[in-house]
Amino acid sequence: MTTKSSRRWIRYAFAVSTVLVLTNLSGVTAASGRPDCDVPNPPPACDPGPKPPKAKGNPIGHVDSVASTSKGLHITGWAIDPDTAAAIDVQILVDGKLVKVTTANTDRPDVGAAHPGFGNAHGFELTLSARRHTAVCVVGLNTGPGANRQLGCDREERSVSVLDLNIAGLGEKWRNDNGQGDATIAWRDRYRRVAHWMSRTGTLPDVIALQEMPVLKRWVTLLPDAFDPDPYEAHALLIAQIKTLTGANYRIAYASTDFVAEGLNHLYQGRTLIYNADRLRNTTSTVASGQPVPDSDTSTLGVQTRSSLPCFFSDRATCALIDGDGRHWVEAHINSLNGRWTRGPAAATFEIKAYPGNHILVINGHQHPQNPQRTEGDPEDAPGLRALVNATWAALQPYQKFIAPIIAADFNGDPELLPDFETANAAGVDFILLGKSEQFPARLSPVREGEIIPSSSPGPEWPHCGSVGTLLSDHCAVFVQFIHAPGGR
Repeated sequence: MTTKSSRRWIRYAFAVSTVLVLTNLSGVTAASGRPDCDVPNPPPACDPGPKPPKAKGNPIGHVDSVASTSKGLHITGWAIDPDTAAAIDVQILVDGKLVKVTTANTDRPDVGAAHPGFGNAHGFELTLSARRHTAVCVVGLNTGPGANRQLGCDREERSVSVLDLNIAGLGEKWRNDNGQGDATIAWRDRYRRVAHWMSRTGTLPDVIALQEMPVLKRWVTLLPDAFDPDPYEAHALLIAQIKTLTGANYRIAYASTDFVAEGLNHLYQGRTLIYNADRLRNTTSTVASGQPVPDSDTSTLGVQTRSSLPCFFSDRATCALIDGDGRHWVEAHINSLNGRWTRGPAAATFEIKAYPGNHILVINGHQHPQNPQRTEGDPEDAPGLRALVNATWAALQPYQKFIAPIIAADFNGDPELLPDFETANAAGVDFILLGKSEQFPARLSPVREGEIIPSSSPGPEWPHCGSVGTLLSDHCAVFVQFIHAPGGR
């Protein structure tokens, strides 16, 4: 016997079950009128219509090689879109920037054999004449259903490049192009020109050897002087401009400084190596281990390991650009003409990150040969350079050498006492030399690509290199890229 309350409960349950049954049968809930598609067999109202055809696939391909040649950066590879047998376009990105779109339609029988039915005309090959030492990525542009796809990236790795420049310190007065009167070019503007050249030509030297590079200058002034830079400000300015204009990250390997008295004022400047830290690693502290001689020491003679001038009274970001204690080798001697202790050339070692363990020795010099009257100059600077070459190359003997030693220097004349070196490029008194392979066996068997910056040579109408609008210094800058020779190791 059922009670009144139990009969009400039965009627409620029956009503609910009826709604559920009706929902399952019609595919529409009584409450909302919308189809219930989350069931094993959705009603016709849930069918959105015909589905788009599935793409066979996004583009496929490969970047086969990126290599420096005498004509520029040579790039090869292939690309196919599985939805078509026709050739497709590819984008060439250099350092993340789109620089060219080309059609992958060159004959590649190997690609055709590996992908039957598409034919052979799916290769690409091009030369970017204005790029050196760059990262290249290639994107295949999709045809039909699907999406664009990056086919790969590669770098030109098997080469070494050096830029040599006597930066002329903080000089701001320059003779006009017509030889009459002077022009004022702020030193900061001149330094920016180096970065602009790098950006404009796409040239990112592995190492930049600088002479007359100011590190610290102190004037006796009553008011702040914008001409008086903070310690390492010149380095930081140059490196920051390069970063802004090219995206490349340069660091200071060392600053080998000389003291120059200017009355009540004084200047510390000398030879500096900065390097592209995206490609290179500074290995000097590994090769030249032990306690270095402080930069302030003016008594130790011979070839020695030195620290750089400390980065004091400067901001933390600038000091962070220096590798550790700025370790490097220096040759020092007594100048027999004046009896003074003299700091000679300096050197550091690096390795290409893509080839760890393969070392590069770069020597930076600023020579002062004696004149015929023996009244000035330095009779010991040429033997000092020879001693530095011998000692540093000997220190590298336990290590694999990537290339023969490189010397980048303002010689103020012709190189002396270096018959086992040959000139890679030169402008006036500025030379980049490379050791001969017979005397300095190494992994890289290079050919050379060189440039003089600015390209116009100094003439009788102006005493410096280039015009007032283009000069970087009273010297030309000398660039060389040592490129892996076909058939080399």
